[in-house]
Amino acid sequence: MHTSHAAFALVLSVVLSLAGEATATADTIYTYQGNSMVSVDVGPLAPCPAPCAISGYIILTTPLPPNVLAQSGTPSSREIALDPLIVSFSFTDGTQTLNNLNSPVITPDDPSGTTGASFFFSTDAQGDINIWGVDLQTSPWNPLPVVPEGIMQFSGPGSGSQTDFTENIIPSDCNQSGCNLNQDSYRASGTNSGNWTVSQETSGSAPEPSTIILFGMGLAVLLGLARQKRVL
Repeated sequence: MHTSHAAFALVLSVVLSLAGEATATADTIYTYQGNSMVSVDVGPLAPCPAPCAISGYIILTTPLPPNVLAQSGTPSSREIALDPLIVSFSFTDGTQTLNNLNSPVITPDDPSGTTGASFFFSTDAQGDINIWGVDLQTSPWNPLPVVPEGIMQFSGPGSGSQTDFTENIIPSDCNQSGCNLNQDSYRASGTNSGNWTVSQETSGSAPEPSTIILFGMGLAVLLGLARQKRVL
């Protein structure tokens, strides 16, 4: 094989191998498991299903740093902003599920100001959530089609309270004017809140800057060899 051909093949293989290199990126998943709620007000249709506990997750683009306060919406000067970090979330009590689609994060420019989701987290020295306050709510006052009201609120030690609460309005109690808040399908609460665990999930890959530079250098070499071959 001609020397230029061998060099061309070698550089091509290097370029292709560099093109495949990437650094995996990982989202951080915080999973909540609540304890059974003991105070249950059973409504006409759907009792709070056993074990009548809230569970779910919130996914962030990066882990929360140790010893920080994090707040969605409008954080104070001593809190970091959660909104840019939130990828998705979903929580259920066994019957209703509130997530980032039907209960989106309340933003500072939200005209309703109260309907949606808000989060407050505090972390310990290891970066684990040790204090929390989560409020999720769908709106019963939307135009048709009416969205039945759903509420989940859960908070942990040091957040001013330690309680889990869920409330669900049955669709038949809703009309164009809103929902009958006195006909709850169920309402439950408890003072023994749950706990959070953290894990990571690979969400994709992004090329390293060095890989991009080497890839460009390899292409330049290939173009130079091709040009040299035409001259010869």
